[in-house]
Amino acid sequence: MKLQKLILKNFKGIRDYTFEADGRSMNVFGRNETGKTTLFDAMTWLLTGKDSRDRSADSFGIKTRDKNGDVIHNIEHEVEGVFDEITLKRCYQEKWTRKRGASQETFSGHTTDYWVDGEPVKANEYQEAVEEIMPERLLKILTMPDYFPEQMHWSDRRDVLFDLVGDIDTEEIITNYGDLERYPKVLDGKSHEAREKILKEKRRDLDKELDNIPGRIDELNGRLYTDIGDVEEAKATVTELKEKKDTIEAKRSEVKSGGRVAELKVERNELQAKKQKLKNEHQQQIQDSLSDQRQKVNELQNKVDEAEPSWRESKREYESSSAEDRLSK
Repeated sequence: MKLQKLILKNFKGIRDYTFEADGRSMNVFGRNETGKTTLFDAMTWLLTGKDSRDRSADSFGIKTRDKNGDVIHNIEHEVEGVFDEITLKRCYQEKWTRKRGASQETFSGHTTDYWVDGEPVKANEYQEAVEEIMPERLLKILTMPDYFPEQMHWSDRRDVLFDLVGDIDTEEIITNYGDLERYPKVLDGKSHEAREKILKEKRRDLDKELDNIPGRIDELNGRLYTDIGDVEEAKATVTELKEKKDTIEAKRSEVKSGGRVAELKVERNELQAKKQKLKNEHQQQIQDSLSDQRQKVNELQNKVDEAEPSWRESKREYESSSAEDRLSK
């Protein structure tokens, strides 16, 4: 796969630039902050959707900014690569929507569009086209120095090396290293990976049993202490019942020895209760009667108070009439 040209528009601060490679091996030189890494990021983002440090577009700052450092909204960020076999283009842009009843649009995320040979395609179709010319893992191995030794899983590294030098024959290894003679018996007709999974599972089961042993010991100790506690509780119950029995026996003896005296005490208590009840009822009757008498006295006093002005007036008229009679004689 040979690159003919790489076209950047609004990508990480580059507004419009075309890198002409013409299928040749190219070396890019320049001072810091002149766009060398940006070209590399553009190539990796075009093919994988991530920059040269394996970060997504939302993370590595793909958007173009103004002189104040603010993001310029509503513009498309795209990279187009023209190769000798295919032309690819990836476009990243903001998504703005207007909710019902709202006067302005609001930012609601990003969208990414894809083209293969000028035809718009879906993301999975684009990825399939890229994989045919440059698988992502191979691209990272070729372009990221620390990917193979540090980031790639050891099993994937082994697969890559085996593809280069060929697989290693197990019997040959056993023949060359005599201390591995028991290895086939350990495998028991299974592959190394399958046997390793079985042994790991057995080890996990043994670890679980070991972890459960302290709990089992505590459980058995708890049962032992519970059994001992039941015996002590039974003894306490027997002692309590004996005490109750002694108390009942004492009361029964008292009744037998007192006989009629106990009965008379009960009758006396009943009579005293009745006496108190009658006394209370009699006092209540007296109080009720006094209350009635007081009410009658109050009523008579009110009548006297009401008749007194009239009596005084009659008295004055009588005295005045008597005085006039005496004067006329």
